[in-house]
Amino acid sequence: MTAPLVSVVLPTKNRARTVGAAARSVLAQTHSRLELIVVDDGSTDDTRAVLEALGDARLRILPLPESRGASGARNAGIAAAQGEWIAFQDSDDLWLPEKLEKQVACAAAHPDGVAVYTSYWRDDGATREALPRPGPGLEDDVLPRLARGNFITTQTLMVRADAARRLGGFDLAFSALNDWEYALRLAQLGPIHWVREPLVEYHLQPDSLTKSPGRFIRNYARLIKKHRAILAPDARAEAWHWATMGNRLCREGHRGWGREFLGRAWRLRPLDPRYAGAWFLSWLPSRIFRILTQAYGKFHS
Repeated sequence: MTAPLVSVVLPTKNRARTVGAAARSVLAQTHSRLELIVVDDGSTDDTRAVLEALGDARLRILPLPESRGASGARNAGIAAAQGEWIAFQDSDDLWLPEKLEKQVACAAAHPDGVAVYTSYWRDDGATREALPRPGPGLEDDVLPRLARGNFITTQTLMVRADAARRLGGFDLAFSALNDWEYALRLAQLGPIHWVREPLVEYHLQPDSLTKSPGRFIRNYARLIKKHRAILAPDARAEAWHWATMGNRLCREGHRGWGREFLGRAWRLRPLDPRYAGAWFLSWLPSRIFRILTQAYGKFHS
């Protein structure tokens, strides 16, 4: 078999229902110089049988002796990768057929880059929209834009293998927001380029924050602590992130908790009307809060 140009790392655990379609969307790419490394993070269902039934020599199944979580599984895949580039896929998402072809072409056109990502379709079961929304700072030096929030999801990302190894993999301390943490470190290595066409179908898991708001907050706070020089070098930047947490919690129905974070932002920036306004709006029902804050320029979305 021709040596792969791109190694695709797909972590999975007990996703027999969806992993077959995710893997097929990789193997059906118009760019065929790839290997697909599926890292099985201790599945106890029919995951292996589903994958073996695909019958493609480019597919390697890497079983882990004990569960390491999604980040640990990705790191095992990075260590096993043979390609010059490493791309990431998730076990419940789909790639459109030309994703890798367009990323490889973009990488060839921009040899200075350490990574290429694409836009994606975000589907939460009720709405479907293309992200990220167009705006400044989404390519080349993306670090200033990343300091305000993440727009590079792992399913869209293709990284130079040497850069991926220099980073040392995904940080196992993060059980959420690990894609943002990884992107912050990656952006410090060099330019990141963008294929603007949405080429990934990202299926948002229902009620992910509603089920674990504490995990979201703990990981966000950990992210700020680790990357304070980038994310919160001053009161203005720090207020932005406290308000981001509070706004999201309020939108998801955790109004009391969210109000605490909005209050922190307001205390840091008492003369900024956005934070005072968001705090007062947080007393309204979640549905009304969502409508009003979205109407107000998608405040901290």
